Amino acid sequence: MDEQTRVTVTNPRTQANCDKQSYTDYEITIQSDNSAFWLPQSTVRRRYSEFVWLREKLQRTGRELPDMPHKTLFRRFDNAFLESRCEGLERFLQSIIQKKVFLADRRVHLFIQSQLTTNEIDGIVSGDYRYDETLTMAQRKDRTTSTAETDHELSDELSDIEKEEQ
Repeated sequence: MDEQTRVTVTNPRTQANCDKQSYTDYEITIQSDNSAFWLPQSTVRRRYSEFVWLREKLQRTGRELPDMPHKTLFRRFDNAFLESRCEGLERFLQSIIQKKVFLADRRVHLFIQSQLTTNEIDGIVSGDYRYDETLTMAQRKDRTTSTAETDHELSDELSDIEKEEQ
C-alpha cells in the first residue's frame, strides 16, 4: 500500500504583534497515512521567519534543499504576493517531506504538527526538553484531533517539565 501525504499552505493571516508591528502567518495542514507522522491530520500556523528557521536548520544536513519564496519589504501584504508565497511555501514543505533524510528530522515533524516555538523545538531536539511524555499524551487523544486542540496541554506539559528540571 502506498502511503499518501498531503501538505497545504493556505489562509495567510496578517495581524499585529504586541509592538503593533504587522506580520503574516500561514496555515499548514497535513493529512497523512504515513506512520512517520504521529497525527494523521493536523493544522498549525507559522510565520515566514519560522519557515526560514526550518530551512536553515535543515541546511546543516549538507543535503540539497528546495528554494523558498524570497523575503520582501514591499508588497508583503498584497493578496497576489501572499498567494504566491503560500504556493512557494507549500512546494518547499512538499519537497521536504518527500525526502527521507528530512522526514527523519524531528524538527520537520514538530514544525508541521505542533504549535511549539522554534526555540522550544530546538530545545527538544537538543535534549534540553523531554518531549516523549507530551508526545505520548498527544497520541492518546483522538488521532484525528487538530494539534490546535492539544496545544494547551502540550504547553502545560512543557512548563511542568521545565520546572522539574530547574
